[in-house]
Parts: sequence; C-alpha cells; structure tokens
Amino acid sequence: MTISPSATSHSTPAASGEERPQKAACVTDELLPDGSMVLYHTCARRLVTLNPTAALIWECCDGAHDPAAIAAEVREVFPDAVNVEADILATLGTLIDHGMIADAAL
Repeated sequence: MTISPSATSHSTPAASGEERPQKAACVTDELLPDGSMVLYHTCARRLVTLNPTAALIWECCDGAHDPAAIAAEVREVFPDAVNVEADILATLGTLIDHGMIADAAL
C-alpha cells in the first residue's frame, strides 16, 4: 500500500487493534479514475495520495470499522492481498501521522 505525502510527517502513535478510526473534519478527498485517491487537509494545507488499497482503508475510516473490520473489507475487495493486518496498521499510522484521522478517534 503506497501513501505519498507531500509534506513531512510528525510522529504520533501507530494505531492498535482497539480503535475505530475516523476521518478528520478538515480533510477532503477525491477518488481518481484509477481507484487511487487524493486527500487534502484544508486546515494544515497538507496533501496525501493513496493507492487503491489505501483508498479503501481510508473509506473505512468512518468511526464504525475497527482494524479487523477494515481487514475484512480489504480481503473482500483484494482477495490476493497478503499481510493485510500489518499493512492496515501501517497505513492507519501514516494517516494519523499526517493528521488525516481525527485524534479523538484513536
């Protein structure tokens, strides 16, 4: 899963299996025709691009899905994906680092 930030990140704790991540209020997203996505944090003026798998993870950051539920969604859409749980936690950690996931959600 590729996430390409356009700004430097700051360090925050990585997501664990207990939380239900939720998108930060200042973030807008745009799904691209190839399934990738662009996130823009309007408050921090930070841009992040996501590949299709990371875009699916982002879509599941609705406050209702925990990492296990997100993994089930990823496996349904990408049945050949390997290391799903580790990739989800890494992706969530990166989204947290860039302020794309609300602090109160985790």
